[in-house]
Amino acid sequence: MMLFFLVFLLCALFSEVSFSQESIQSHTTSWEDDFNGVDINTSIWKIHERKRGGAQQTRRAVSIEDGYLKIRTFTENKINYTGYITSAPSYLAYYGLVQAKIRFIGESGLHCAFWLQSKKMGKILNDTKTAGSEIDIVENRKFDRAGNFKGNVAMFNLHWDGYDENHKTDGGVWKSKEDLNVAWHIYALRWHPTGYDFIVDNEKKWSSTKAPSSIPEEIRLTCEIGGNNGWSGTVPKDGYGSYETAHFGMDVDWVRVTSETN
Repeated sequence: MMLFFLVFLLCALFSEVSFSQESIQSHTTSWEDDFNGVDINTSIWKIHERKRGGAQQTRRAVSIEDGYLKIRTFTENKINYTGYITSAPSYLAYYGLVQAKIRFIGESGLHCAFWLQSKKMGKILNDTKTAGSEIDIVENRKFDRAGNFKGNVAMFNLHWDGYDENHKTDGGVWKSKEDLNVAWHIYALRWHPTGYDFIVDNEKKWSSTKAPSSIPEEIRLTCEIGGNNGWSGTVPKDGYGSYETAHFGMDVDWVRVTSETN
């Protein structure tokens, strides 16, 4: 009986890894940015310049250095600044594998994410195939509202039917043995007509068949500040350092969208 159980357990583990590796390998690249230029490619990415939450989004917070995208958060004259870029209107993803190699550099009050968004989300209720959904491929915050350490947690979330009284959500988490703020990981979404698989370093971590989107959606790479005692904790009293010393945020080595070949 014990031998049968061990064989069953090994088969289950092998099938999960095999699924993920096959899922990655059975795709061909259809769109990508390796961030190898001297500056961000504004024909691909739109850089937001607006107030959102507890920060002002600014072009100054986004740069290309050492072969990867850097989104940084800093404080000037008691105003917090951070970066927020989107692939719309130049490119919208649609099914297949959407993935990025990311390293988070977190601090209290700050959260960063790699996600997809639909402009129609919430404008049509109870029909995500037509309206789309917010698909958070990965979100990371270093601390939660109570100040507990969460830097080793990758969060996967779906939001649909708007953000008011009709709002609905579903989500999962992956707890790493190490702090995600010190290591690079590949975060991927396998998006298919009936749902989603959330993958980290070629291993599926969470799946959902809720709120399947059937429309193209924009890619977003963002860092945000929720304000004091927000979802990601309290903003530091002295802010996040100057523009010249800015350290906190997110690094992205590359982003790729691949389509299934079988």
